[in-house]
Amino acid sequence: MNTNFPDILLDEAADWLARKDLGLSAAEEREFQQWLARDERHAAAWAEVNEPWRQLEEVRADGMAEWMVVELARRERKRARRRTWLKLGGMAAAAVVLLGVTITTWRAREPAPVALAEAPSPVADKTVAPPRPTPPASMETAVLLKPEQRVLEDGTIVDLKGDALISVSFTQRRRVVRLVSGTAHFEVTHDPNRPFIVHAGAVRVRAVGTAFAVERSDEAADVLVTEGKVGVARTEGDVEPESPLLVGAGGRVLMSYDSDDGLPEVQTLEPEEMAMRLQWRVPRLQLRGASLAQVVEMLNRISRTTITIADPALEHLRFSGLFRADNAAGFVQMLKNNYGVEVSYPDDRRIILGRR
Repeated sequence: MNTNFPDILLDEAADWLARKDLGLSAAEEREFQQWLARDERHAAAWAEVNEPWRQLEEVRADGMAEWMVVELARRERKRARRRTWLKLGGMAAAAVVLLGVTITTWRAREPAPVALAEAPSPVADKTVAPPRPTPPASMETAVLLKPEQRVLEDGTIVDLKGDALISVSFTQRRRVVRLVSGTAHFEVTHDPNRPFIVHAGAVRVRAVGTAFAVERSDEAADVLVTEGKVGVARTEGDVEPESPLLVGAGGRVLMSYDSDDGLPEVQTLEPEEMAMRLQWRVPRLQLRGASLAQVVEMLNRISRTTITIADPALEHLRFSGLFRADNAAGFVQMLKNNYGVEVSYPDDRRIILGRR
């Protein structure tokens, strides 16, 4: 593969890779396809930055579910025009958490070596490896990323993806939400006397007490049902739809706004595919040179399990990447497998980290 293209193209491709990991709307996906088609070098740059992800997807396809994660670290330039490149902060680092996958620094002109948890640990002879050089304080970050969440007056919980926008109108007879743009997930409070209705373009989704997601695009509404059952129908002005299409838990329907298209088929999704489509709802920790002490502090805020670092030397281990924030146990397992950290469990609510 010819990799002699400007670094700015690698940066653009890496930005797209990070955005795709967090989930693209239909409009964003079209924008991405237009970017690919604009210049043949864009496709070449995309192929290069996507290669490690593709390799990890093959591992996942072999039955090790959960999204793959790549942690890359910057190195010093070795010579002019040959730089170490890092731009994959948005990769789904769940593989590091669940599988102990590690990938060493990837240079722009060298393939990324991949090692699974069975590879030799970075820690040898039962000692913790010396901490990496501490980055400038301004560069150290540990940020919790999660969708914006709103609680409506009836107790319904709405998760908004990215810049999604809704408007709400509740009356004594019905609860109406209009999805103006983007994607939203609804956990509807049960109230048989007031149906919960979501309008997305010319499509209406009706529920009583259930959970579902709706993505509004320019031409259709994509509905995923995670719990219960909903009725999906096209609307014409204020006319009440006669025969809604019933979609149960695990179901998906993509309904266009054009009535000439007829009724779409209801798809039944495997749990893995449903989880993949809703991965944008998963809270994540975005780390950039963050110390283990910072990571543990953040995890302890949001987890029912309390993690304690018994050996102060471990506090200075550094991490970069994107990690699931709802899987503290998986992160701890990664520390045990890849960093030689001794882990003990005094009870089901406490985890203690020490030197092996």
